[in-house]
Amino acid sequence: MGSAMDEYVMVRGFQYDWMKLFHLSVLWRCHVSKQFGSTTILGPYGDIIRRMLLAGDPGAEDYLTIAGCMLLDNKRFVMDRFVSYPQVHTDEQSLFYVMQYAGCEWYFLMTDDLSQKLTQFKLHGIHADGSMMLMTKPYQRSYGFGEAGRTGRARKGPRH
Repeated sequence: MGSAMDEYVMVRGFQYDWMKLFHLSVLWRCHVSKQFGSTTILGPYGDIIRRMLLAGDPGAEDYLTIAGCMLLDNKRFVMDRFVSYPQVHTDEQSLFYVMQYAGCEWYFLMTDDLSQKLTQFKLHGIHADGSMMLMTKPYQRSYGFGEAGRTGRARKGPRH
């Protein structure tokens, strides 16, 4: 476990392709899993992500954007053992999945319409230069804590 003291944590030095494909593979595996499949319905994005994974092509950083937020306990230590099922949410007319694993809450923006991009997703997304700025927040404010994290609107699956 690590400790986070700042509101944001800058992470650098990773390979963009590997990082984005890893996170897409976690979401896609939930989509095809019988255990998670009923809540992770990716619609047309399921096949798009499958093809991206098979080709080893992460796409551009502004396509199927993935952003992260470090989850902290009451002592500001990273909640590295907090894992949740994928949940689908909407915000400002965008559809996104949220999952918690590896000490973070991960947001998967499921749109290829750039006009629907949320500024926060782009700012805190995985960048092609091998960097990302992780937000931080108490785990109690996460979507995975309690009923949809007591924030946002959860629903069973996207309407494609």
